Amino acid sequence: ETISLRSQMNPHFIFNTLSSLRYLILLSDTKKASSFILKLSKLLRMIMIHSREQNIPLQEELDFLRLYLEIEALRFDNKFSFSIKIDETADIFDIRIPPLLLQPFVENAIKHGLVNSLLPKKWIEISMSKINDNDYVFTITDNGIGRHNAALLNKNREHQSLGTIITDERISLFNKLSTPNIHYTIENYCNDALNSGTVVKIYYETISKNDRNHGV
Repeated sequence: ETISLRSQMNPHFIFNTLSSLRYLILLSDTKKASSFILKLSKLLRMIMIHSREQNIPLQEELDFLRLYLEIEALRFDNKFSFSIKIDETADIFDIRIPPLLLQPFVENAIKHGLVNSLLPKKWIEISMSKINDNDYVFTITDNGIGRHNAALLNKNREHQSLGTIITDERISLFNKLSTPNIHYTIENYCNDALNSGTVVKIYYETISKNDRNHGV
């Protein structure tokens, strides 16, 4: 089942990335396209390596995410900025997560939030902080158009994002096979739902679901 889910995620991601490259080629922007291809080759190499693994060190996921964001920023002519901030006390080499866990949420933030925003300064922030000694939360925040406006733009689309569907299935399988438990929430960045941006919080917890439900 793990292999099946990875075989779905990798082509989905590669297809979207190649679509970005095609866009640059159509613009005849050879310098940017060349830089894009170099970064893409590194990204594809990382996907090949990660595709053999059920989970990877967080450090490798973060390296992958930085490269992905550089490619997307290049694609959109640096019209948005990004930052990645990690708790310095966290052992990013010891914490293991499924490959491409964070990327689909970042992709959605860019595709549905930032691309459609008219703000002069658009940004996305990825951070990781400790809940306690063993538990962490990843927070992905953007100042895009927010879930309400994104839903209005996509109201004619009846299907859920393929990347999100696959990610949900992979998280469910990871939770069955591993002691740490992963779950996530999606909220408005501000109280104004009409123009709020989005916050995704991904929890990596050693506490079991039953213990969490009983307040342990």
